[in-house]
Amino acid sequence: MIKKIGIVGRARVGKSLLCSRFCEDSNLIRQHFASDGGDFTKINIQYVLNNNLSSEQQTIRFISPNSSLNGIRYPLTEEGLKDFEYQITHNNTFSKLSSENAGENKQLDPKLDVIEINSRPSQLATEIMGNRIQSLIITDTPGVSGNVEGLENINDADLYLFMMRSDNLSEYEKSVKKMEPIIGGARVLFIYNIRDEILDDIDYKETLNTTIKAMKDFESKLAILKTNSIIENSIELLNPIKSVIPMGNFHKKRVNFAEQKFNQELQTRLHNMLEKPLYKQEENVLKTELQNQILDKGYIVEFTNKIIDDFHLINISNKPTYKNHYLHHESHDRVMSRDNYRTLYDVNFNKGILLSKLHEYFSKLSVNLNSYSNVPAQLQELIIKYTYSRLSLAIKKDCGHTLGHHFESNPPVTMWAQEAILAEEIISNSALINSSIYTSIFKKNGITSASWSSVKFCTIEHEEHGGFCKEKLNIIMNSDLNRVASTNSQELILNSYNLALFLLGKLATLKTIYDFLGISLNESKLLSGTIRATTIHN
Repeated sequence: MIKKIGIVGRARVGKSLLCSRFCEDSNLIRQHFASDGGDFTKINIQYVLNNNLSSEQQTIRFISPNSSLNGIRYPLTEEGLKDFEYQITHNNTFSKLSSENAGENKQLDPKLDVIEINSRPSQLATEIMGNRIQSLIITDTPGVSGNVEGLENINDADLYLFMMRSDNLSEYEKSVKKMEPIIGGARVLFIYNIRDEILDDIDYKETLNTTIKAMKDFESKLAILKTNSIIENSIELLNPIKSVIPMGNFHKKRVNFAEQKFNQELQTRLHNMLEKPLYKQEENVLKTELQNQILDKGYIVEFTNKIIDDFHLINISNKPTYKNHYLHHESHDRVMSRDNYRTLYDVNFNKGILLSKLHEYFSKLSVNLNSYSNVPAQLQELIIKYTYSRLSLAIKKDCGHTLGHHFESNPPVTMWAQEAILAEEIISNSALINSSIYTSIFKKNGITSASWSSVKFCTIEHEEHGGFCKEKLNIIMNSDLNRVASTNSQELILNSYNLALFLLGKLATLKTIYDFLGISLNESKLLSGTIRATTIHN
């Protein structure tokens, strides 16, 4: 299982220091990436933590689509980091693909550039990951508090960690509503960097009280932003008192009581939050409500179907699909870096579109006792909150049928999006049982790769998709997603791949509620019937 954390906060609030604690060689990372060392706070730094990495697989890589240094990789050692920093500082120029500026010096781009650090996890990170999380991806966003544009690089996070101080609370107040649609149903943890001396449990209790008071003041200011929508009470971003831990003064040379207490709280909170998504809490309440009352099951099913089916995405294009142009005229590779991150960028951009539209739609939903008087008001609210939380996370969760070489990015989102575009050919040729046929379809359709032999079947399932990821290509076919008009690659990928993730979430949501109601339902019927009506309307 892969989990993702996005860390948000302005420069010098402690983000880099926190991130270093998750890596096996935290001192090495701190020396080069904390604000008093090498300063790369202008761009995203992504830490990919995996216990199974060998020494040679612990690397640092530069991801920059328009740079001549795009894809350079060095060992995660003192010498390797020095060489890496020298290259980025002295030799970063525009690539030949940037015809207008080719060869000219290039500045770091906070929107597109990423430094990727592949490391084994520290003891702290290992305890957070537990037994179920194989890989933890932590992204340290550019050091500007409330930089909403930077969130598009972490719009698929399972958990958002906000680093705050008393002098930057007002910045968050201005941007919280803009962040809300992207963060939505994800978990949120606030760290309040109070910088107090904490010598014992008495000091910690006083510091915690001070922190809670500050969060109460912050939450009261957020109250004026609320619109009294049903989903607001379940969005942790708008309710910071429930999920905050204080961060006191750490000693520079040794672990003091403040750091020890912080580690304990951080480990417990992050482990529990990653193990239990927000929708799981709502699911337990919903299950109790559905199973402990005498209810009209038909009305509940109808109500649930309606709130999902009424979520429409408008495709204003009348032109044919862009599939042929993407495959045969744009020279795409199945590997993210060799594809110059074009497909991956479209996937992530589309996630932002879907999350924003989903939030806008669910924010307007209200209890409807006129049409659904047989569904109690409290139950209607529970179904709305649960459905929103689950669908928002389903949109974030990439899934596919294959993996590549261990040096490739995991998950291989570019290949999974292309797999969705080629769904019809893959299904009609029974390619999911033969890797040679599977890769030949990619090759025949113009997709290149230097490592086809590394492609192997390994369906990545997510709880948010209810175990239905294996049905992704069938859902694309049954819903005619590949036949929806598109005028560019972004629209093509939205229609074929991103909407398939949404429909997987829809399928999982409906199946869960049917199960709670004790309704026996043929899954093949659900796949070919309920999901057939696409959410796109021309």
